Amino acid sequence: MKNACANGDSTEGEPALPATAVEPRHFSKTPLQRTVLKDRVSELIKDAILSGKLQAGDRIVEMKVAADLGLGTTAIREALFELEAQGFVTRLNNKGTYVTKLSRQDVTQILTVRRELEGLAAQLLEQRASEEGIAVLRGIVGDMKASAVRNDLQGFYRADLEFHRTIWAQAGNRHLAKALDILIVPLFAFHIMKNPSDSVNELLESVEWHGRVVEAIARKDNARACMESALQFFNEQESWMLFNSAPDEDYRTNPV
Repeated sequence: MKNACANGDSTEGEPALPATAVEPRHFSKTPLQRTVLKDRVSELIKDAILSGKLQAGDRIVEMKVAADLGLGTTAIREALFELEAQGFVTRLNNKGTYVTKLSRQDVTQILTVRRELEGLAAQLLEQRASEEGIAVLRGIVGDMKASAVRNDLQGFYRADLEFHRTIWAQAGNRHLAKALDILIVPLFAFHIMKNPSDSVNELLESVEWHGRVVEAIARKDNARACMESALQFFNEQESWMLFNSAPDEDYRTNPV
């Protein structure tokens, strides 16, 4: 078949966050107010991460952030849970919360497992894809292209993650989708943190590969092989962006 693709207590030394755009603690808030506050706090912390004020591996102390923003620790804790779900922070039992940090070995190992699991997701989706589902994926690729043209990196990677999550969900195996979400979301977040800018051409090349995956699924044309080829390209591209070098030999010569 033709392939379609060719909390701790000490806060000393912790960076302070700007006490802006949040309401000070007063009386108890409604659920809607708490949600809005959580979102605003999570955006402030995320901005501090993306701007470099908080570095990969830095510890985030809830009491310190609460003091900086004039808020209770509940709002901070809820915001950190949200950021953990987005992959920007990692919570370690009895140790606290840290800005996500991945070593080159971590990235290589994640990509090796990702190749196998996401290749399987593409294979499963190829067998059950609907016209509506394909249309959704094509629409997301269009969003990626629009963000790439604007050189909107955060918008691009937001749509990029949505693309992959949509494939995982449409594949019809919730355990596979859960495993990929746990594995891949921190990788996306770490990439955004470590790579604040890409060239438009690099982003558009990534868009092209995503489009190839969609069309392989739509034509039932060996989507697994197409996804694996796309992931190989993504790995090579991102290794240069993150580590200024080619992928580890283990991944390139011994893919799962």
